[in-house]
Amino acid sequence: MTTSPRKGVAEALFALDARSWAQLLRALRAMSDLPDALVDALRHPTSDLTSGAARGPLCDALAGTDAVLAVLREDASLPAAVHAAIASHARDAQDATDARDTTDAPHLADTATSPDPGSDPDRSARRDRGLRRTLEDERRRREGAEARAAAADVRATEADAERSALAVRVSTLEGQLADAADTVRQAAERAERRAEARIAGLERDLAVERSAQAALRRDHERAQAELANAHGEIARLQAELDRAPRPVAVSPAGRPLVLPPELDAGTTEAASWLAERASLLLVDGYNVSLALRAGHPLEEQRRWLIERMRPLVARGSAAPVVIFDGDGPAGSRRDTAGVEVRFTAAGTTADDEIVFAVAATADPVLVITDDAELRARVRAEGGNVLGTVHLLGAIDG
Repeated sequence: MTTSPRKGVAEALFALDARSWAQLLRALRAMSDLPDALVDALRHPTSDLTSGAARGPLCDALAGTDAVLAVLREDASLPAAVHAAIASHARDAQDATDARDTTDAPHLADTATSPDPGSDPDRSARRDRGLRRTLEDERRRREGAEARAAAADVRATEADAERSALAVRVSTLEGQLADAADTVRQAAERAERRAEARIAGLERDLAVERSAQAALRRDHERAQAELANAHGEIARLQAELDRAPRPVAVSPAGRPLVLPPELDAGTTEAASWLAERASLLLVDGYNVSLALRAGHPLEEQRRWLIERMRPLVARGSAAPVVIFDGDGPAGSRRDTAGVEVRFTAAGTTADDEIVFAVAATADPVLVITDDAELRARVRAEGGNVLGTVHLLGAIDG
């Protein structure tokens, strides 16, 4: 029993390897106007068409569609295995035809009107059929070889194109790599130059700093030596001072004025008592005016203070002398209705002028000031001191 041509094609297609079968499926799905049987067979999932139950029915449907097989036979992009499976359809069909011719040969021989007695019709027919099969096999092999060669050419062309594209890509990447390497090298060189310049600058700064530190160390050592010498000199002078006889302080007669027991120091009555008995009343001008007339211009402060001193002149009390730090002609004096006003010369303060005036007389002297240092110096000279808070009470009596 012989296998039908269509059955042989279906079996050959079913036996295709996975790669050839996948390419055949792509080719079928790309075709239009397929018979309904093939369209229905292709509707199954790819997994079923590849290795499942739908593969056999698709092979049977394709084997029974001569027009589709003819189109696939002309598709040079299909693998050689697909062309061989499709070519088996034509070979099997020819074999079937030859078999029919063999069966029909006796009938044809009987119907011949004048057979050649010396000829063998059956042998000639078989020889012709054998030659035709041989020619057809050669033709199919040639077509298969041409199809495989065409597919190989296509694959070679694709490979050449892919190789060319890869060569271009490799060349591009090599150029980019060279550019990147050059960029990295230049950046590294710049960074190295900057680092070297920075290090050189830091080394110069360090040398300058070390030199400055050495100079400071020398100055410190010299200052330490000078300080040690000064301490030694101080110690020597202190020793001499300790060995020297101490002078006995002698106050001028009647100095300082001593308040009677019934008067308390720091009261207005005590201030009036001192102002009445002092022979000389010295006023620290700006110390008093700034305490009692703060916020007014200095000229106005001076006028106000001089005016406030005049009641003492009218009562015949101590002669008031107001002394200001140099604000007029150097060392100038003037008398304003019995109130003497003095301006110190350049380089002399009102404090010094007051101390000189106290030291220049043996009479009782009353100094008006809030300056703690001046008060101490006046008391050291035997003078009396009155704060500005009691001045107005002493003036007004």
